[in-house]
Amino acid sequence: MATHSEIQDQAYQFFIEEAPELLQLIETGLLNLQQERSTAKIHDLMRAAHSIKGGAASMKSFNFQEECIGDHDSYLWGHTAIAMATRVADSFAKYRWCPNIIGPAA
Repeated sequence: MATHSEIQDQAYQFFIEEAPELLQLIETGLLNLQQERSTAKIHDLMRAAHSIKGGAASMKSFNFQEECIGDHDSYLWGHTAIAMATRVADSFAKYRWCPNIIGPAA
């Protein structure tokens, strides 16, 4: 039977292996968002970000909690993520980085 420390080490290793793939998916998705805007692409970006958040939280590396009940498509953060992703994609396209993000009212 694995000890708590061994399980934590395995979780950390899995996160280290998975995170670069998810970050690559997010980067590629943001860069392609201008050409291919679709709800499915936005959902892919949100799922990847959520997976990174969940993986980091499982190791106590990211202190964020949410309680979500019901239909995943109606979460408020999902709707605001569309506006935020648009800002991120615009900044990425213009500056190759995202230093000038203010939000949907910008």
